[in-house]
Amino acid sequence: MIINVLKYWFGIFGLFGLVYTFCIYIRIKKMDQNIEKDEIKKIITWYGICFTIPFLLMQIFQLLGNYQTALYVFLLDTNNPFSILGFITIILTYALVFYLVIVKNGVEKLVKYDIFLKDASIAIIKVTFGILFIALLLLLLFGRKTIVEVFTYFEGLNILE
Repeated sequence: MIINVLKYWFGIFGLFGLVYTFCIYIRIKKMDQNIEKDEIKKIITWYGICFTIPFLLMQIFQLLGNYQTALYVFLLDTNNPFSILGFITIILTYALVFYLVIVKNGVEKLVKYDIFLKDASIAIIKVTFGILFIALLLLLLFGRKTIVEVFTYFEGLNILE
């Protein structure tokens, strides 16, 4: 039996987020012995929350809402409460990450501990996160119809099954 990748996309991302959070934990433990245990706990908790929980929630909402694709959230089906919950989850996740990175200056911790952002400029990361946040918000609010049409076309090709 062939598994439709898009049906379990969010669950797969949630598992990758969990693994990535564990990798960050190992990296922090190896890097700096002077860091306080409370600080490590905070960093790992927020990584876990931001990189795992939203994706797992989206997967649960998708399965409970009986959608066949992870892209259901762009449909914003107002007759299905799970579609609305998925949309709200995305908005709240973007807002949380924006708050942690830009407002709470989480960029310093990202640059210090994150594998992919090592030695990056804090100013460039803040600008990039700000632009990304605005672009994704605009896309969710105004570009849903186009996204759904594009992905519906690709799903119709059955290339992902």
